[in-house]
Amino acid sequence: MVDGSHEGQMNGEQWGAAPQGAPQGAPQGAPQGSYHQWPSQPGYQQQWSGQPMAQPQWTAPPAPGYVLAWVEQKSWVATLLLVIFLGLIAMHDFYLGNFKRGILRPLLAVLASLLMWTLIVPAIVYTGLVIWWIVDIFLVATKSSGYDRDAYGIPLI
Repeated sequence: MVDGSHEGQMNGEQWGAAPQGAPQGAPQGAPQGSYHQWPSQPGYQQQWSGQPMAQPQWTAPPAPGYVLAWVEQKSWVATLLLVIFLGLIAMHDFYLGNFKRGILRPLLAVLASLLMWTLIVPAIVYTGLVIWWIVDIFLVATKSSGYDRDAYGIPLI
């Protein structure tokens, strides 16, 4: 039992002492003395002042327009090439991180293909997808309407 009268001891052993049956002394090849001590650093001494450490201060996130270091900037040229060659299946939207908008076009194409027997529905849907693709080519080429930045607001380079 640990209480105030047995402070620093437990079952007759000193705190920090090696348990019974454990090898004694430093391992072979270790420097002499206690190998649990860190080497001292010359010129550095930290004294305990008895005061609690100050809490870290909260800082506001960076203002809009700052680029975060761990987010890679996307290329405008790569976006333009993706919209020209793979724009019908919205690969440029996936590249920019616009996953909701990117999944909509392939989903519409699949649904129109399932309704191929009606002939009129796929014709209307595919015509709309081609118009959407042409408009996207224009928007990416002119860097307008949200295609000058990725989904995180980081400008294209």
